[in-house]
Amino acid sequence: MSAYDEHGTTYKGRIDYRAEGDNKQKLKQINEIAVKTLKDIAICRPALNKIKELSE
Repeated sequence: MSAYDEHGTTYKGRIDYRAEGDNKQKLKQINEIAVKTLKDIAICRPALNKIKELSE
């Protein structure tokens, strides 16, 4: 699943015009959560790598 920013653009630059009405709002909410999750993972990644390195 691709993550979209607030403009409906994926990280690869594509725009999804397929969703309409309630589905479009739900897709927007899901994508906002996905983007936040990806950003959180990106922030945590160096720390997780260090923990893994130290635990070996």
